[in-house]
Amino acid sequence: MHFRLRADALERNILELSHRGFSAGSDLVYGHRANWRDLGGSVFGVADADEERDYFSASFYAAAAGAVPFVDSERHRLIASAYAGLGKDLDRFSAFRIAGRPDASEWEAISRPDLPGAAFDEFFSRSYGIVDLRYRYEALFFLYPYVYGS
Repeated sequence: MHFRLRADALERNILELSHRGFSAGSDLVYGHRANWRDLGGSVFGVADADEERDYFSASFYAAAAGAVPFVDSERHRLIASAYAGLGKDLDRFSAFRIAGRPDASEWEAISRPDLPGAAFDEFFSRSYGIVDLRYRYEALFFLYPYVYGS
């Protein structure tokens, strides 16, 4: 079972980058493994197939975009976001995938954590927490350099 909740009140610019507002959401996943057995060990350590048939994961995110304090210009933006996830009895198929970019589905790009320098689905994790802050400047039309810290 997969329960997904999204609230998106972000105003975006012409490149679909966050400009003003907020977005938040969560995903809850419960699964049952039918015909499950140990096969050569686990990515996360020794697994007990009889006890780990059921798994659960929960992930949450929040993002907000707005003006830079004390700067009266629409060209300067601050974007803050936080991501967290935790799971129980996850394996390599159900673990969280932490990547350096969103997957092919751009419609969920804001709900997935962005870890600079990571390859596509490089890290598999049982739990994670990422907080970041980004300053973005509109230098020219279609040119948005930024400084990013996480």
